[in-house]
Amino acid sequence: MAIALLLATVGYLVAARGPSPRWRAEYRVGGSVIAAAEPALDHRPPMRPPGDEGGEGPFTAEWETCLEMPTAGSVAFLLTSSGRARLYVDDALVIDDWDSHWLGSQGTKHALEAGHHLVRVTYEAPPTSAAITLAASFGIEPPTDLPAERLSMPGEASTARCASGP
Repeated sequence: MAIALLLATVGYLVAARGPSPRWRAEYRVGGSVIAAAEPALDHRPPMRPPGDEGGEGPFTAEWETCLEMPTAGSVAFLLTSSGRARLYVDDALVIDDWDSHWLGSQGTKHALEAGHHLVRVTYEAPPTSAAITLAASFGIEPPTDLPAERLSMPGEASTARCASGP
């Protein structure tokens, strides 16, 4: 009985935690910087930085993750946002959607070698209706959220190549 209760409690705690964070996020609101760890880059309107859900006005944000490519291949990225957004892979600008706009998408195909690659998205939100998502396709399927099993937080030992910083 005690073992069953313990297993049920552990199962509940794991399920309550939700998906593991795979993205490092940094939000700038006014003069404040809010750091967060998020499971995916998928923010639908009305999007606000963590802890600023009742706030108003523009903000900026940046997200980073390490993408593992088990073999070399092409990745079709689809960046959807309102406001302004850019996608970088290994510090190379891949999608430049820096013209201010309402919700829109831009996509591109990008060849990657086998290994770990730093994926970074910068975003400048409009005063209202902020939204941003990043999807990808690794074959002929339509783009979806980047697969969690291929992502890790930048700076982890296994992904030292992806460590961010100067």
